[in-house]
Amino acid sequence: MTTSIVQNILAVFESRLAATPATAGVYRPKKQGDFPVEDKIIVVTHEDIERDEELSCAGNPPKIAWVLPVKVAAIIEPDDDDTQPIDQRMNDFIVDAMDAVTIDGAWYQFGGNSINATLEPPIQFQPSDDTARGMMFTVRVTYRVDETNQTQLA
Repeated sequence: MTTSIVQNILAVFESRLAATPATAGVYRPKKQGDFPVEDKIIVVTHEDIERDEELSCAGNPPKIAWVLPVKVAAIIEPDDDDTQPIDQRMNDFIVDAMDAVTIDGAWYQFGGNSINATLEPPIQFQPSDDTARGMMFTVRVTYRVDETNQTQLA
């Protein structure tokens, strides 16, 4: 079975984020809420894939451009003994995650699997655990495939 371009892109996200300093773990949930709420974890998911008509190309073979909105959620759960303000810890951790994703000048290619990517600003969210806090950012990754073969980059 051939691996999809989406899975290749998400694998690059996972490996980059796993290298983030002080990260306790990177998770891609198997079902909703399938990750522990712990200090300094990162959860990677994606939303519905969208078509990019402007970057799609007619021809033989035609090429289709897709936009994959990847969500990166960073969660912290401070200890009772923690003296650092929670917003400072959260801001530092989300910036570390953003830096890991945008590691170099060719970051947007995600291992040669995409043609462009844009970073959206981080937003706060409340995990299910009352003691934890989280921030999330979206990376909109554009990739192009052969219309007749969704696993073939074009």
